[in-house]
Amino acid sequence: MTTPVSAGTALDAAMLAASRDRDRRRRRALLRETLLALPLPIVTITVPLILAWLLIPGFVLFELLLGVARRRLRPTLLRLAIFAGIVLVAMVAPEKTIDQIEVYPLPTTPITIAAFNARFPSERTLTPIWTDAPSTMIVFSRPRLSLRAFADELSATTGRHARIGTCGNGGSILSGADPMGDGVTLWE
Repeated sequence: MTTPVSAGTALDAAMLAASRDRDRRRRRALLRETLLALPLPIVTITVPLILAWLLIPGFVLFELLLGVARRRLRPTLLRLAIFAGIVLVAMVAPEKTIDQIEVYPLPTTPITIAAFNARFPSERTLTPIWTDAPSTMIVFSRPRLSLRAFADELSATTGRHARIGTCGNGGSILSGADPMGDGVTLWE
């Protein structure tokens, strides 16, 4: 009577070992597939924005179709979550181009926009300030500001929206928009 129990125990042990080995192979395959998928989000956040907006839907569609075809949706969703996480971290990463460019010298006393454009035509990073109200008074808190702070202070001082001209071809998700030298536009 003890023989069938030990044979059953040996069979159970063999089945358990086979199951563990199968699980180990699945985990390794998942890790390998995930690691192979990592270069794409890194490339996506560094290429120009025009290409990134083409790569992202293409990658998502490819991954979903591949996951459905393989009938393995969980690993696909994990890779998509990692992809989305990398892109989101790049989007909120500090030190975008707009934060690195400095605008100086700026007047710390009140001045009209027309006088500002006439007085500082070539000494600033961006010229001129375009607006339909050149007699509007502006003032800056410091003589040297980042381009983003410059636009924010213009908006706060004038009560209008400030738009910095940018080029989508030179920007990326990681570095942000690429400012162009066509000035800052104020509108209501």
